[in-house]
Amino acid sequence: NSAIAYFEEQVRLAKTNLNKEEDNLMHYNVEHSVINYDNQSKDLAITKYNLDDREELAQRTYKSAVALRRMLEDKMDIRAKIIRDNTKLLKELEKVTELNQNILEQEIFSTDTELKDNEQLRQNRTDLRNSENRISQISDNLNEYNFTKEGVGIDNMVTEWLMACINEAKTKAELKVLHERRNDILNQYREFAPVGTQVKRKERAIGIAEDTYREQLRGLSEARLRLQNIKMTTANLQIIAPPEFPLTDNGRKRLLYVVAALIGSLIFITFYFLIIELTDRTLRDAERSHRLSGLPVIAAFNGISNLKFRGFLKVCNRRAAAYSCHQLDRYLATGRPTVINLLSMEEREGKSFLAKYFADHWVSVGLRTRIVKHDVDFETNDKKYVRAQQLSDFWQLNSAEQIPDIILVEYPPISTASLPLTVLKQADVNLLIANACRLWGKNDDINLKSIKEMLGDTPLSLYLNNADREVVESFTGELPPKTPLHSFVSRLSQLGLTAKKAAVK
Repeated sequence: NSAIAYFEEQVRLAKTNLNKEEDNLMHYNVEHSVINYDNQSKDLAITKYNLDDREELAQRTYKSAVALRRMLEDKMDIRAKIIRDNTKLLKELEKVTELNQNILEQEIFSTDTELKDNEQLRQNRTDLRNSENRISQISDNLNEYNFTKEGVGIDNMVTEWLMACINEAKTKAELKVLHERRNDILNQYREFAPVGTQVKRKERAIGIAEDTYREQLRGLSEARLRLQNIKMTTANLQIIAPPEFPLTDNGRKRLLYVVAALIGSLIFITFYFLIIELTDRTLRDAERSHRLSGLPVIAAFNGISNLKFRGFLKVCNRRAAAYSCHQLDRYLATGRPTVINLLSMEEREGKSFLAKYFADHWVSVGLRTRIVKHDVDFETNDKKYVRAQQLSDFWQLNSAEQIPDIILVEYPPISTASLPLTVLKQADVNLLIANACRLWGKNDDINLKSIKEMLGDTPLSLYLNNADREVVESFTGELPPKTPLHSFVSRLSQLGLTAKKAAVK
């Protein structure tokens, strides 16, 4: 049955491929106007040979007509002179008539004074005399030609000359048409030359597809024949030993095995997560962070990693920033700027990201906030920074800026750069920004220990960034979107089993 199913699928694919190749050839023939390439190319060659014969006959006729016309023109030189002189005589007569008319108009419509000064009139009279002299000369020439001996038999010669001209024009037009037809046939040759190759190629592809289709059909027929043979062979088989079933019921023992496996799985999973909980040194939440670092966790921030609630991400971040700023409001000084230092153990912990949200919140409540960044507002490789005793030693406010209420100083990472500990000690509060997904290693304990010893009583708190939504909600409360299911799970996680959300009148 598997072989039959396989060959049926292969037959279907081969049939589809064969139809595709045939349709491709059909569309190609329609596109290039090909019905039968062999017969069309043969008829085109025959047409070209017939055209060559007809063109050769037309060439002979044309050349004989041209030769006859030239011979007659040579013998009709006198007659041509007569015709030319007659044409000149008619032109001169028309010119004399026009000049007489012009002279008469000028004499009638002009005064005697105007006639004396009219240069055009004098020029017309001169031209009139010249034309009359030429007419007299042409008349004498015509009389002389009429009485010469070459003028005898000119009429028959003119008739033959006209017939020769007619034959020349006819054959010339026929040659033009034959040349156009030749160009048309040559263009058809250029078009049919690649068509033959493509047609042969497509026919070859159809032949291959057809052979494949036939082979698959043969395989399908053999598989069906084999199945039928097996059916006929096994039709007479008889059962010698009937099947035996278990005489006792093993269901209770099987149930014990299932229960034991369930209990063992629960114990293994519990111990697995318990070991991870006790040995894992990832910051993750506030309790674990406080246990690993020894610093109080002031707040947590969601960051940008939560894709499930990305539509409410900015709202949640603003709410978390507002909570953090409310916690920091107790450190705000009066009469001078409040300095808040942002520290981190490693790079890309999110200091700039948090500083922007803090500044936006304080600006919204009317407090001027200035963000001071390392490598932008001050250089960390300068000796003034390393030996600084106060913030003004390596950074000063621009004279054009107003004195801010809050100064957020973003320092380089503790693991890669030195920090002016004296300046940190003079700050109002120091925040250590840490990624909740990072490992808190022993080197972090060593670096933090020296900083804590130097700061003494200066507040130093840990701020978790990129924390889970549940960690942030442990500080800020439930975050949007506030769905019923999420609210129920939140109350359940805090053991609020009988709590109700109702306003007090």
